[in-house]
Amino acid sequence: MICLMCHNQLQTEMTILNMFQKESRICMDCRDELLKETNTNYEYPHEVTSFLNYNERVADLFHRYKFMGDNALKEVLASFINHNFKSYDFVVPVPLSTKRLSERGYNQVTEVLDCLKIKYTDMLETAHRKRQSERSKSERAKSQNPFTIKGTFDVSVLKNKRILIVDDIYTTGMTMTHAVEVLDAHEVAEIKVLTFSKV
Repeated sequence: MICLMCHNQLQTEMTILNMFQKESRICMDCRDELLKETNTNYEYPHEVTSFLNYNERVADLFHRYKFMGDNALKEVLASFINHNFKSYDFVVPVPLSTKRLSERGYNQVTEVLDCLKIKYTDMLETAHRKRQSERSKSERAKSQNPFTIKGTFDVSVLKNKRILIVDDIYTTGMTMTHAVEVLDAHEVAEIKVLTFSKV
């Protein structure tokens, strides 16, 4: 088997430590590079958990996964996510616009959740807009809230519920602020945020 990141042959040596773990799809060198300066919890404006800081290797991982169609890398991202999803009533992935989903062929967040076998609720939708990476900081700060709750979703079920919003990369926090704002309007008990990486 080869490493999904560097494509070198994986050296797998059976030890008492890895005997009961799921087989890794990346080598230890790549894993160490991705985990450099890992950050976990911080507040803005709700508790946010991220698993990878956005270093050069992480940027390359996301570029290949999101823009080059290397969908197998969802397994690499999934291998870093260690979270108690069952403590929430709803796990809500940040959606892609219909246009972006059509271009990419998959939602990078739901692919990782599927890989982890996490049940999620697709209750948000969004209009098409420029990618966050293509917008200046001031453009992001002035942007209108692009999210709405799908018309088919019964918002009354959100009352007093615990919600976890999941996205791939936390940059300025505007995407999360907008998503939280939409859900917070429905008397939820708590909203927390999980992102795979933080810039």
